[in-house]
Amino acid sequence: MMKITRKYEYRVEVYPRSLGDFVMARMSDYVIEPDEEKRNLHYKKMCEEIASKIKQRIGNVASANVICDCEHLCSYCGHKWDEDENGLPLCCDEAQEEFKNAIHT
Repeated sequence: MMKITRKYEYRVEVYPRSLGDFVMARMSDYVIEPDEEKRNLHYKKMCEEIASKIKQRIGNVASANVICDCEHLCSYCGHKWDEDENGLPLCCDEAQEEFKNAIHT
């Protein structure tokens, strides 16, 4: 598989029914959990719990959803995913070779 997606910076966004304050709270866990993937899963779980509690306990909330940023990376070289108009990866020879082999199969 050439392209991988890394999800990170999980957070909770709260949208009130009417004009109101935008609230976002985040605690850094870099020292507590050095492994990025485990740390992001921890953030995701915390955010899901927060969103659930908001929905249960706070009135006038239109939605409380967990969202995250996504970044597409090459599984071979780790660079950000970029491709030409035909879908050919631009980052490295290995990704290009896999793409060409997949087309001819």
